Amino acid sequence: RQVIPAVFCLNSKHICVLICIDEVKLNTEIKCEESDNFGRHYPHIYGEINTDSVEQVLSFLRDSNGKYIKNPEFDDFENA
Repeated sequence: RQVIPAVFCLNSKHICVLICIDEVKLNTEIKCEESDNFGRHYPHIYGEINTDSVEQVLSFLRDSNGKYIKNPEFDDFENA
């Protein structure tokens, strides 16, 4: 399973959700590309995400200072 973050704007506020996608069911290619110039590669999808590949949509949690934090659903994932 691959976790792809998606950012949506609602009422001028950034609301982030985590879309949990089953890579086997996804009809679009996933490309791992460097996007921060530090040698870290992140998955990118250029195309439509078929709805039957979406397993779950989760809120991207923030701490009391507004910083994004790791969701407890991903405690078992080392790089989530």
